[in-house]
Amino acid sequence: GGYKWQAWTDVSSLSKEEAMQQYADTMNNLFPAEEEAEAPPGQLAVPGLISASLADNGVVTVYLDSVTMPPDMFIECGKLFRTLSSHHAVRCVVVRAGTQKPHFSYGLDLKKAGGSLMNSKMDGPRHHLHKLVKEWQEGFTAIAECRAPVIAAVEGW
Repeated sequence: GGYKWQAWTDVSSLSKEEAMQQYADTMNNLFPAEEEAEAPPGQLAVPGLISASLADNGVVTVYLDSVTMPPDMFIECGKLFRTLSSHHAVRCVVVRAGTQKPHFSYGLDLKKAGGSLMNSKMDGPRHHLHKLVKEWQEGFTAIAECRAPVIAAVEGW
């Protein structure tokens, strides 16, 4: 109890604003801000695949603008979430279906991925498939490793 009383006594001559500024300065010295790239733009998008908008309160809404997930979606998703994770203005991310489609996602776009999945001209079909799965997984890993909490707002089936 004595330490708290002494702390209050030490700042009793300061105005409320001066005490708050002194506290903020102390916290900034104890926990310096990390270097941050320039602020994320208000809108980030790859037309037809994925888009995001940053609200003033730090909440980012990510829209999955494609009903299915073509291979490019995984790559762009990874880029987007790594960008969002590097900005401290981002406090939370909500992932939802795009505004023009009724459902969250049907899953992998087999028509667009089919050529990639069936290509056997590399080191072998299994090696090629394993490489693709690892590349595509990086997009979801970026979501899991995002510094801000990520919420999926799922609608439909």
